[in-house]
Amino acid sequence: MAQAHVRAFNDGSGPILVAYAVTEPGNVPELRAYLAERLPAAMRPAAITPLESLPLSTSGKLDQQALPIPVLRVPEESSSPDSPATTLELVAQAWHAVLKADQVDPDENFFDIDGHSMLLVQVQRRLADSLQRRVPVVELFTHPTVRKMATYLDSSGT
Repeated sequence: MAQAHVRAFNDGSGPILVAYAVTEPGNVPELRAYLAERLPAAMRPAAITPLESLPLSTSGKLDQQALPIPVLRVPEESSSPDSPATTLELVAQAWHAVLKADQVDPDENFFDIDGHSMLLVQVQRRLADSLQRRVPVVELFTHPTVRKMATYLDSSGT
């Protein structure tokens, strides 16, 4: 990776680190693993936003104002604001809230993005509340990505 920039954002509950990296979106899990090997958890970004290039001002310096505001990424199959949230969106929202991450890739493993068992219990409670049904915590370990968990929840009658 040739270019990256990290900055702090306030997500309403306090500051979090957000990284902007010149990389392909598919490389984000690899980049996250690379950082996990080299940085303590407190220094790892909560979100990594892939970019084609870092925006520069006319003087050639980084244009911080042009950096995109990190958002929760939900795949294209998401519903419109007027329709009920899909299971995929509900799972992504639960991860987003518990991990305090601006960005949640639906295919990233919960435990690879600083999740741990105590946070997983919080996700389980949020999902049980939002879905109004029992969500076994063991299934969250078995289906550790947003997409896999949503698929499981949609296909099970639990």
